[in-house]
Amino acid sequence: MLGSGRTRRPAPSSTLFEDTNGFAATGRDIATDLPTSGCFDIPTTDWEPGKHWAYGLVRVGDNPLSMRYWPIGIVVTDPNRAAAPTGVKAKRTKDGATITWKAVDSADGYVVIATPANPQDAPQQRAVVNKADKPSVELSLRGAASWKVVVQSVGADGALGNVSKEIVTGALQPVVLAGTPNGTPQVGEAWAFDLDLQNVKTIRLLASPKGTKLNRKTGLLTWTPSAKAGTVPPQTLRVQGCSADGRCVTQEWQVTAFARGTSPVGPARGFVVLDSVVKPGETIELRAQGIDERVTVKVDGKRVKATVLDQNTVAVVLPKGLGKGAHDVSFRIGQDLEETRKGAIVVL
Repeated sequence: MLGSGRTRRPAPSSTLFEDTNGFAATGRDIATDLPTSGCFDIPTTDWEPGKHWAYGLVRVGDNPLSMRYWPIGIVVTDPNRAAAPTGVKAKRTKDGATITWKAVDSADGYVVIATPANPQDAPQQRAVVNKADKPSVELSLRGAASWKVVVQSVGADGALGNVSKEIVTGALQPVVLAGTPNGTPQVGEAWAFDLDLQNVKTIRLLASPKGTKLNRKTGLLTWTPSAKAGTVPPQTLRVQGCSADGRCVTQEWQVTAFARGTSPVGPARGFVVLDSVVKPGETIELRAQGIDERVTVKVDGKRVKATVLDQNTVAVVLPKGLGKGAHDVSFRIGQDLEETRKGAIVVL
């Protein structure tokens, strides 16, 4: 009401948007100012054939409350475009796979798309294949152990055609250097990142924040951010791993150090772990948004004691018998989907 001296807080609303990479919110808006829950029609008439993902973003006014909600995969087809390839098969090789499929009469070529099962493990790969009676392509699938592959037709006019059914494959001896950074780096607090390694003989840091240490035998990265680290933009952490026969892969992450107590609250209905380096039996904190129901927390699949401190914070008591190494943490609010962070905490 005007003149009352009070400002009415905007009601929450949501925005739907889409993209084609499967894990990052890089796409275009579909609809805005929607309710925060409900069933919505998603128009796809102007979308290219292929796989797309629809996400939801919740806002209060201009302020986003979550990075994204769970993506919904949508495969768009167009009967007026070149038909989808069929009979897609993969013959695994030492470093990747040879992909074959049946030729499509209406296609002038093909695009083969390989995406890691966890899209953040390695860059998506694309290969363009010319028209042939027996089309095929050999892919190098370094960086991740499991890959999802589709083949998309390209019409004589250059327009993208329809997409094949998805197959899953991977190299016989994959060179894997992957993982998601654990916890939230905080000034003056130890932080650790346990890399996922397979068939890696040597590993080295190519770029890292000052003071970062790498255990070349286990792939464990540790860092205690200085006060200065908490005042600079995100820093690059770049690691290269090579197999005994010289096959190499490079992975890169951006890490940000926060002053103690100022770390982000985390995405709505998701969570972040504040302390990555822990001791058995100690109490750590998880951060999320909108904690309005009972929570369930598990460590390595086993439920542990969790206490809601406020709408953004949960205190978790770790098991006294927690062994050395990396451990998974799972979190759920009410009856929502459970989210798991692999290797979220590390006992040194």
